[in-house]
Amino acid sequence: MRTNLFATLLVSSLVTAQSFVVPPGTTPVNGTCNAFPFSTSDMRYQAQVRAVELGSTPGIISGIAFAPCTSGVRSMRQIRVRLAHFNGGTMSTTFDSNLNTPGPAQTVLDTTDHRWHMVANAWNEIGLQDAFFYNGVDDLVVEVLVIGSSGASAATHREGTNQRVYLGSYTGQATGTNGGNTAFKLKLVLGDANTQLFGQSCQGSAGIPAFALNGTAQLGTNLDLVCSSAPPSSPVYFMVGFDTHLPFFPFDLGFAGASGCTLYHDVTASAGVLTDPAGTATLTLAIPTAAPIAGIALYASALVLDLGANAAGVTTTNYGRALLGN
Repeated sequence: MRTNLFATLLVSSLVTAQSFVVPPGTTPVNGTCNAFPFSTSDMRYQAQVRAVELGSTPGIISGIAFAPCTSGVRSMRQIRVRLAHFNGGTMSTTFDSNLNTPGPAQTVLDTTDHRWHMVANAWNEIGLQDAFFYNGVDDLVVEVLVIGSSGASAATHREGTNQRVYLGSYTGQATGTNGGNTAFKLKLVLGDANTQLFGQSCQGSAGIPAFALNGTAQLGTNLDLVCSSAPPSSPVYFMVGFDTHLPFFPFDLGFAGASGCTLYHDVTASAGVLTDPAGTATLTLAIPTAAPIAGIALYASALVLDLGANAAGVTTTNYGRALLGN
């Protein structure tokens, strides 16, 4: 069944409607596949982006996308992404030096139990929680710290030509190895719309429910929230929020009798829909056309009423991140 939800998002943002691909002019399809940093168990990794590659103009970075070579779900026990301005020329092998020249670094993603649903040969957003103001003058350092990375064992990513510094089996060491000019390709998002799936659903009586986003998240369009593989003719509550920060999320619902079920984001609004005979429900969000909401990340997932699933009688799904924009 389908219903509509109209919401006014009273949030302002100074975001330029554009994105920058690094190296410029490249695509997520071509290029050598490299395992660093996501296909290693523990790694601290830094890549340098030159100011000219960001148009040498200030802007607000609201997303970072990478180019995986294979599809699959990559699980990370912990992931932290930090951005920092850099005017030191060539990066040092001392990690903190690169983040404090002139620094300081800003954490834009810090979470646990991060499950990244990757689609091969396309730009895949890593799930930034906070935006970063780029000054338009300095270079940029992108740091990714991954602990306990597993799954999708061939989850390599396309590489470019910028400098990288890294250290595998990372346990807090101060210095890494200069990896030369083979850093990953990336796309820095400043106001452009995109959607990405994360997280994991828990077992239900009719199978494992799945959440998906259908649409572009562009201003003035409709974005469908879809839950499938739920029990037929059962209530599904679609939940929408704006926060995934630690220590509140991800939130394990095992204490309430929903073993293996997780709430990944806050619930600012929700709406109930009945599934059809095939166990599918859809909720349509009408995204306003107001330019100030470009760059805002909206999170959504579903809670399924399923009395036969567990003691709590509910299951939860994976979740989607919709970056509103142009």
